Formats: sequence, structure tokens, C-alpha cells
Amino acid sequence: MPVKEIFIDPVTRIEGHLALRVLVDTDTGKVIDAWSIAAMFRGFESILRGRSPETAIFLTCRSCGVCGAAHANASMLACDMALEAIPEPMGVVLRNLAYAMTDYIYDHSTLLANLEGPDYGCVFLRRYQPSIWNLAKETPCEFSSIHGFKRMDDLLRAYNPIIGDPVTGISIWRLNIYFQRFAKEAGSLIYGKYPHPATLIPGGIMTDLTNAESLIQAYIFRLNMVTAWVKYLVATWFDMYYFFEDVADYVQGKTYDPPIMLSAGLFDDPEEYSSLGGTYADIYAEIDRAYEKRICKPGIAFGRELWTTSLTKMQRNMIELVSTGFYADWKDKKPFVTYDPAGVVLVDEAKDVAERALIYHEWNKWTMPLPLPTNYEKGPYSWGYEVRIVRGKTMYPFEAGPLPKVWVMSLQSYESKPLGLIKCGGGRIRIVLPETKFYTLLGKFKLPPETEKEVVFEWSIDKWAKNGSTTLARLLGRAVSLAIACAAAWENVMMALEYIVAGHLKTSRPWRYPVESLGVGWLEAPRGAVRHWIVVRNGRIANYQYHAPTTGNVTPRTKAEKVEELGLKPPTDVKTAFAGNAVRGPYEAALLNTKVTEEVPPDKWIGLDFVRAIRSFDPCLGCTVHIELTGKISKVIKKYLSPASYTH
Repeated sequence: MPVKEIFIDPVTRIEGHLALRVLVDTDTGKVIDAWSIAAMFRGFESILRGRSPETAIFLTCRSCGVCGAAHANASMLACDMALEAIPEPMGVVLRNLAYAMTDYIYDHSTLLANLEGPDYGCVFLRRYQPSIWNLAKETPCEFSSIHGFKRMDDLLRAYNPIIGDPVTGISIWRLNIYFQRFAKEAGSLIYGKYPHPATLIPGGIMTDLTNAESLIQAYIFRLNMVTAWVKYLVATWFDMYYFFEDVADYVQGKTYDPPIMLSAGLFDDPEEYSSLGGTYADIYAEIDRAYEKRICKPGIAFGRELWTTSLTKMQRNMIELVSTGFYADWKDKKPFVTYDPAGVVLVDEAKDVAERALIYHEWNKWTMPLPLPTNYEKGPYSWGYEVRIVRGKTMYPFEAGPLPKVWVMSLQSYESKPLGLIKCGGGRIRIVLPETKFYTLLGKFKLPPETEKEVVFEWSIDKWAKNGSTTLARLLGRAVSLAIACAAAWENVMMALEYIVAGHLKTSRPWRYPVESLGVGWLEAPRGAVRHWIVVRNGRIANYQYHAPTTGNVTPRTKAEKVEELGLKPPTDVKTAFAGNAVRGPYEAALLNTKVTEEVPPDKWIGLDFVRAIRSFDPCLGCTVHIELTGKISKVIKKYLSPASYTH
């Protein structure tokens, strides 16, 4: 069998440094084996030990400048619990409004238009997939009334990087650069600045509401602008999915069968979340109720089976291992925690072996780097960790991202409040984006008239993810997630106006430093579920661990012997989750299920199908990899904030 090694280092148009190694049968184009390699390291988690807990909000958000509020918000939620402070309803609404605009509307549109969309422009198709380009000339666009492109070749020319269509001058890349600024501006009105918000605190937010009506009015103006753009951009991706998967039969990059989808949920209900209180154990005892009232519901699904929507169950049974990463095992360390605040043993899904597995729970994890020569066959080969979920006695990998969020939402029956713009159930989601009242101008270009009107998008598993989590399904899932974020922003605008009219402008409650406490905070980042854990002892951080979505997606393989060592079973019931005698993460699974389709000789292959599959996850390596290095400390910052009571 003739074998070609395709080694891509670095993968461009992502955040951080990622490499891919793929072995391909040159006769068939099929992948023989694949490795995803986190090729960079950083040092965030360990430097938090010994600091004031609220410091984590401001340090973890520096993991990344792309989604500059995701870690800040997850850390804030973990600190809400650990420091026993829950915000007032208006504080929850302001958190939602800022996050919807910055890390969601801004980030999703940038990824679709500037980072991922160019892979499908006619520049690449003409050179490497001319047969697909010829099909585009014959395929009408179903959503042309919204975005204005009559045929797919017109749309694909507009997706050329930077220049767009040289004839019409329409460049989706450049248009997005113009519109995304309004999202960043709107978020900065509340955060004070972006990236790295300045106003987030445990128990609330420090936004000045002296002129609350003017603040919301300025926000609405910008939301109006981006809503028109979101309609346009999302419509293009419905046509992109239909053309590539249904017309061109480009079904690539599938992860698992059935897919294993995890969502942390997003956009807290202000009344439900603000009703929590008491000790950290009291908050933990009621946290599932609050998370399940989010606009985007949490949960983990195995195909159409929604296994659980409980944050406490998911977090309790999440473990992080090392068998092929550049780290030492900490199995002989004394655990910080054996039981969660509700008195349930960690990793309770496998109770008879929990004592072996619980050391790998995030409250007990230690970050111990062990750089060694790279060994692709036996490991180590990556700076990633092996994040897994335990169900029964089986250790599963899982996928995080916009598609899992949309998938999990669609399996739960509910309607968003107070406007009802999002309706879910039966594997379907219906999203209403309201009228925008005016045309938006950019030089001579004018958005099509339909973007001024109310637009309804409908997504279903059966039609728009019928082949599971594929490259194009993930991209469309991101577009649908963008529409959801826009609708959620309008829902929260209405709630903000109601609180202003009622005079409920207080946002925050004071936090305190318990002698001992635990915290956990999960929410959806643009790339998927971001997850934070904190252990507080004597008012200081004793341990802190966090996951970006990429932490679980880029994970290197877990050797079968490591699974057996813990008394657990490999996931043999899920296709590609266990391959080559190892548990495989989503990136590697997607590579294994990708075939070279470049219509050039093997010596001219560039790995286009592979980078498309991986970019559809939107990797963020800077957020993902955290190690500890010892050395000279040049400056120590003792405290950022005090637990004062803020009215606004």
C-alpha cells in the first residue's frame, strides 16, 4: 500500500499553534492514521494558586484575545459559587447582553466570514476541486432572497479571502470586518473594554447605570446593525451546507457515530439565577435548576438520546488523564476533594472504581509537565490532556462546539422568554430575527431588502445534520448558533428595559471568603463548552483548573491500558471513539473520517480536506494548554478588587 505522510505545522487561521500528522493511502485517498498535536504550552492555572479567588476572572481571560470574555465569564460563575455571591437580576441581564455581542456575534461572524469561509471560495475550488466548482455554476441558491446571490458560484466568489468577487466587488470577508465592530462596541459599553472585560466581579458586574436608558439605547442601535448582517451571513451558510453535502456529496470530517455532544448551556435566566444564595453548598444544590433555565439548555447527548441535562452530574463525572501527553501522572497525589458539595462521590457513574478515578477529576488535577521526545506510535506527542466523560463504567470522549450546543438544545422542548424568538423541541430549532427598520450602508453596497424584514431560520437534525457531526454540519451549526445569540440578545434587551422601567437597577451583591469552599462554572464559548473549577482554602486559591472547548476536542489518544488501569471500559459502542486500541478525541476522529478529494496528483496534495475538517471546530490552542514553569517572579499582585457591595 503506497502511503503518503501529510504533516501540517502550523495549521493557519486558528488561534495558537496546532499541527496535524496524517498517513494517507495514495491509491484511495483514505486515512490510515492521524494525530492532532497541541504544539504550544502556556502557564495560567498554576500561577493562580495562592491568589485571591476573584483574581482568576482577570487572569484566565488573558488565555485568549479572540474570545476575550469566555474564560472571564466561566471563572466569574465559579467564583459566584465559591465566594457565595449571586448577582441581582439586572446584573445577570447585563452579563448576558455583553457576552452575546462580544464573544458570540463578533466571534462567530469572524470565524464564518474571515477564518473558515475562505476555504470554500472559488480560488481553492478552481485549483483543487474543479468538479465541485463546475457544479456550483449549475446550482441555484435557495436562500437568495436574503443574501442576494442567485447561483452558488456567485456566492463562492464572494467568499474569496479579502478580495471577494473581483467583478461585483462584493467581499464577505470585508463586509464582516465592517459589521463586527458594532458587536465589539456594544459589548464594550457594558464590559468597559474588550477583550478582557474590566467590569466582571463575583456576585455581579460593575457597569455604571447612571444613564441606564442611554446605555441600552446605544446597545440597541448596534444590535440593530448586526442583526441585519447576521440574517445575511447565516443565510449564506444554509446554502453552503446544502450545496456541499447534498449536491456535491462532500461529506467529510465526521467525528463519532452516534455523535457524543456536550453543551454547557448559555444565557442565565435573571430571576432563576439571582434566586440562588446561601453557602457554596446551597448554591451547588440548586445550580442544576438554574442552568436548566438558561436560554441555551445544557446537556450531553449520545445521538438522539439526551443522557442528562444536569451540570452537577456532568461535571462530577468528567476526568482528565495523561497517557500520550507531555505530562507526568499525578495519581499518587492526595486528592483535594472526594465528594462534591452535595455529598456525592466524584465519578459516581463508576462507584466501585471511583476511588481510582476521582484523582483525575478537575478539583484534584495537578499540572506537571514532563517534556520528552515525541513518539507518535506510543506517546507522548502533544501538550494536550485527555478529557473524558464517564458513563456507567465506560470512558467516552465527547465533542464540544456550536453544533453540540444546537443539537442538545433541539432535543429539549421549550421557548425562550419573554419574546419567544427561539423555540426548540423534537430535534428542531426555530429562530426569529426581528425587523431591523433600515438598510445598512457600506459605501455603494447595500444589504438586500429582506435583511430589513423579520427572518425565520429553521434547523433540524434530520435535514441539517443528517450525517452527524461533519465538517459542513459544524460550520452550519456555528451559523445557527450565531442566529441564536442574536435572538438571545433581543430577549435580554427586553428584560433590561423592563427592569429599568421598574427601577430595578441594582446589579451586584457582596462576596465573601469562606474558610473552605468549592466552585464550578460552565458556559458556552463560541468554540463550545468552557469549564472552570476552583478549590478555595483559607480565602485563597488552593487549586484551579479549566478547560477550553478545544481541550477536549484536540485531546490526544488515551491508551487502552490506561482505561483498564482505572477499571473502566473503552467506548466500543461508538464508532471511531475507540480506534487503533486507543480512545480518540474529536479532532483525530474527524481526520480518520476524512478522505483526500483534491483533484491533483498525490505529490501536489496540500491537505485541504484536513484543514477544513479541523478549522470547522475553530481550534483555540492558547486557551487549551496550561503548564507550570518555575523561575523568577518579577512582580506579585496581591489583590485586584475588594468584596464591596456595588449598586451598579
